[in-house]
Amino acid sequence: IQAFVNFIGVLGPEISFDSLWYHLTLPKLYLIGHSIFHIPGGLLYYSDMPKLTEMFYVGALSFGSEITTKLIHLSFGLLIIFSIYRISRKFLSQKFSLIAVLIFYSSLVVGWESITAYVDLSRTFFEVLSFWGVLIWFEKKSCRWLIISGIMMGFAITSKLVAVGSIPIFLLLFIYHAYSKKESIVLAAKRFSIFILFSFLIPLPWLVFSFINTGNPFYPYFSNIP
Repeated sequence: IQAFVNFIGVLGPEISFDSLWYHLTLPKLYLIGHSIFHIPGGLLYYSDMPKLTEMFYVGALSFGSEITTKLIHLSFGLLIIFSIYRISRKFLSQKFSLIAVLIFYSSLVVGWESITAYVDLSRTFFEVLSFWGVLIWFEKKSCRWLIISGIMMGFAITSKLVAVGSIPIFLLLFIYHAYSKKESIVLAAKRFSIFILFSFLIPLPWLVFSFINTGNPFYPYFSNIP
């Protein structure tokens, strides 16, 4: 029922501030200019930040309207509930796993985000996948899952730069795992280094783009916006 309500909301015009400011404005400018380019000044400083989700919006706008972009964001929300269910089933019964899904998707914030062309649900989706990958690595101890988890975190950072703030949570997970298995902290640090490497390898082109244009790979953070 909630998904249907959100779908009805998607069919309306976009009125959310950030979407009209830059999430949709930048893809439209890229389509007009036939390239991804730096926009000087403080008004559209977001042009120098990683923009994975906006790249999806570029394709959507070239074939449709802002409704198409909102359908993409809605789809990320639906993918999240599938991921939450699969993760919950590792620890909970089917009934309580469905309750976990319901608690998340019935949130007013999730409902609001689902009818906008924002990027928060895509970031959340990739972070949940990254967490899922770490859980699988805990079970299988395969380096492949460390790499996959790092790549998913890289996609999250490329969707929204502030996702970097979630990395300390993963560090705590690696430390906890090493402590519970009575392994050395050095081993946990090596594994975490693999995770970090791929987490920043994915957004690296955007960070280089930002450094070339602003002198700061994490612009506008740690910078004074003119």
